Amino acid sequence: SDALPSAQVLHTARLSVLLFDYRGFGASGGAHPTEQLMQADAESALAYLTGTRHIALDRILPFGQGVGASLATELCAEHRELPALLLESPRGDIDASIASDPRTRFIPTELLLHEHFPLVGPLSMSKTPKLIVGYTDAQPEAGRAVDSAHGVADAAHRAADPKMTVEFPRKDVVVYVQSLSRFLDLYAP
Repeated sequence: SDALPSAQVLHTARLSVLLFDYRGFGASGGAHPTEQLMQADAESALAYLTGTRHIALDRILPFGQGVGASLATELCAEHRELPALLLESPRGDIDASIASDPRTRFIPTELLLHEHFPLVGPLSMSKTPKLIVGYTDAQPEAGRAVDSAHGVADAAHRAADPKMTVEFPRKDVVVYVQSLSRFLDLYAP
């Protein structure tokens, strides 16, 4: 249900949307979610679209929100036929985010962290056209050293071209749809 507002915007932009829960999230049962299992679930969703629904890869746009941006970026790296990548409030490189928090300097985080969700490195090498969406009214999450706007700016700054970055108030659906339409006209006709 957390993804419904974004899915509705994508639908308003005349895109069909497949939503799914990663194992261990939402109504999905299964193992404790890990980066590896989540990536496998993303691959399974892509296989469903191409194998069961018979949608060509060049008609599918991976969308990643938060740490899902890392997973969507990895899909594009593995499947170069995917025409474009949509990232909303991208978060990744969890170990670097935690290490930048001064409260963690005495905690052996490298021993505690097993999930990394690499983002900046893969984005800097990706030749896939990217739309990176951020919000000007984003509030930092409790306990986060780096707020959403900084994460979006860092991802956008380090992402390889071609890319398009937009920031606007969260509730401005019109700007989102216009930006998405302009991006799709340029990179995914």
